[in-house]
Amino acid sequence: MNDEKVKNLVFGNLFSCKYKINSGSFGTVYEGVNEQTKELVAIKLEPCTKNNKRNTLQKESAFLSKLKGIKGIPELKWFGVEHDFYIIVLPILGLDLARHVKRYGAMDLLRVIDIAEQLLTTIEHMHSKGIIHRDIKPENILFGKNSDAANVYLLDFGISKYYIEFDGKLIPKLINKPFVGTLRYASVNSHFGIELSRKGRK
Repeated sequence: MNDEKVKNLVFGNLFSCKYKINSGSFGTVYEGVNEQTKELVAIKLEPCTKNNKRNTLQKESAFLSKLKGIKGIPELKWFGVEHDFYIIVLPILGLDLARHVKRYGAMDLLRVIDIAEQLLTTIEHMHSKGIIHRDIKPENILFGKNSDAANVYLLDFGISKYYIEFDGKLIPKLINKPFVGTLRYASVNSHFGIELSRKGRK
């Protein structure tokens, strides 16, 4: 992605890109600003081309909307398709868990327990909406910023999925499914090609 092309683009007549924060297989994240309120935001972009059939940001925006109001899920501020990009705008957050540990070292036990409790509560509420994340890893767990630094947030719902069907039943158990997630952190079922759901069914 051409950073110079993206820099200073304005999306939704409101959010302007400033500089790149991070990039991965499912998009590039820029720090931006709300030109009306001057609030800093995170702008995640994915090319909108004929060759890109994933539309992961469109899917992610739908899941974020469904999970609105759950503590530990970032607020979706805007989603749209402009300048040949899919775009989602989120609050600006702090370091992810992996970078935090690399920069500051191991955390004390009470902090680890606090983070675990927050994440388990967030995941429990997410599951109550019939959604599984499918890519929980340190890089997708971010701390809040400034006065919100004690809280943690779960990000990147591009490969998330509903595990409950419209009739309220658990999705069927399927085998020989393509691998989903990140090798180091993925469910054992994912490695065995078993359809992922809220609970392991190997």
